Amino acid sequence: MSSWRTATFLAAPPLTLNLSLLASKETLEQVKNLLRQELSPINAKLYGLTTKVSDIDTAVNFLSGKYDALLNQLKDTNRKVNSHASGNQSPG
Repeated sequence: MSSWRTATFLAAPPLTLNLSLLASKETLEQVKNLLRQELSPINAKLYGLTTKVSDIDTAVNFLSGKYDALLNQLKDTNRKVNSHASGNQSPG
């Protein structure tokens, strides 16, 4: 690195904030309020999506239970039909 760059960086005064503590707290509160306002619609949408996902999960669980019950009924019916069909066959 050249010496003029080093000298420039070393000669630069450090950045300081000359804000009073009260002004700093007010600015912080303003930033917090602005963030709350900006995030509020996002949080509302996120809540809506979470609710929808929960509703979908409930519906899937309900349908899964119905499917399992129907599948068991189908298996029982197939067993009865197969056992009945094999009982009615005459040796030929």
